[in-house]
Amino acid sequence: MDIPNHVLQIMDKIDETHSSWIVGGAVRDLLLNETPKDWDLCTTALPEEIEAMFEPHYVKGNNSRDFGTVFVKTKTEIVEVTTLRKDKTKGRHPTVEFTDSLEEDALRRDFTINALYMTKEGFSLDPLDQGFADLHKRNLRFAGNPYEIIDDDPLRLLRAIRFACYGFTWSEDLEKAMMDRDFTLKTLNRLSMERIREELLNMVYASPSFAFQDLYKTGIMEVLLPEQSATWNYDQNTPYHIFKLDVHHIETANWLKDHGADRELVFIGWLHDIGKPVTREDNKHGYSSYIGHDKEGGLMIEQIFRRLKFPTKSIHRAKNLIDNHMVLHQQHKLKNLLKLRDTLQHNNWHLDIVQLYKADLMASRRQESYMEDELPKIRMDWTTGDTMGILEEMVKDYKPFWIGEVQKRVREFYYDFPNIPKQSLRKRVEDFVRSKYL
Repeated sequence: MDIPNHVLQIMDKIDETHSSWIVGGAVRDLLLNETPKDWDLCTTALPEEIEAMFEPHYVKGNNSRDFGTVFVKTKTEIVEVTTLRKDKTKGRHPTVEFTDSLEEDALRRDFTINALYMTKEGFSLDPLDQGFADLHKRNLRFAGNPYEIIDDDPLRLLRAIRFACYGFTWSEDLEKAMMDRDFTLKTLNRLSMERIREELLNMVYASPSFAFQDLYKTGIMEVLLPEQSATWNYDQNTPYHIFKLDVHHIETANWLKDHGADRELVFIGWLHDIGKPVTREDNKHGYSSYIGHDKEGGLMIEQIFRRLKFPTKSIHRAKNLIDNHMVLHQQHKLKNLLKLRDTLQHNNWHLDIVQLYKADLMASRRQESYMEDELPKIRMDWTTGDTMGILEEMVKDYKPFWIGEVQKRVREFYYDFPNIPKQSLRKRVEDFVRSKYL
């Protein structure tokens, strides 16, 4: 059980006069033989004592000291060190007071599997006498009254779903609270969209299937992602798909995750056909078509990403990918491919669209694509110098911005005639210059 040196050094310093423990997710991960992402410590030392020990190597957070937390800086990391606490008042604006009791501190935690403590020697403690057993059984239980714990921080609703995505089973009292829609939906309204966004990204990446299932059955999806809620058990009624729409979304996201896509791209794949229910048309042959679902879906995912406060670049990425996700299904049209490359390549999104296409195809009818991971390259023998040469020959005093206009037209010639000889292209460029500038 390896505890990093920077954590041990902090604990050694605190333990000279007080006691300290590793707490929460790091202990849980260590006991599951997993590598912790974060290392949090708790201690009997008061915040001002911690600050004095590590002066000037600590960072002051907004209101964090009121809750007993000091951020200690090491050469490589920042570690949260928090004084043991118990609740003084609960609710939307809780207050705490400090304590020497691990049990009282544990009762403030969210889940019993996170109310575990460990000494620097690797000796683990379970003050509530439930955490070890729950961890062994992969059982998820709140570390107290479920309604009070959720009310203290409604993000715990989404964290409970995320842990289900990691393979934990909800305890009976936890599930009862999660299924109480009046309560959960009322408390959800208090959360910032940024916090919601991070939990959604994490849970969908962990398990697209469990995320969909639990968000839907609790009613949370209907509030946060009504566009996705409409795809639940949706029969696509087309010979091109062997799955219902919700399963198609799940399978697309699974393929992307299994092939190394980032969290955001997996999330986009999990939503990519949300435009279908609103564009459905049934034909005389008994099948359904979804003409324009890509463009409609692009508008919808743009709204979702704005609602969840994604960065501007992420919003553009999502919209561009969904707008264009059907183009590669018509890859025999070289003109479409070349335009797609020009649209997406400046952000490397052309690599994303290939991955999304392959995932979509596999999740439609279990068909593999033999396409390379890159879009076809365009061989352009024409250079900016060629354009400037023609302008200098044909126009005495041409304006500099004309170069860009001519180059854009050259690109369009390549769309229509990918293998056009340079001499033939030159004639077309001359005709364009003559008609536009002379």
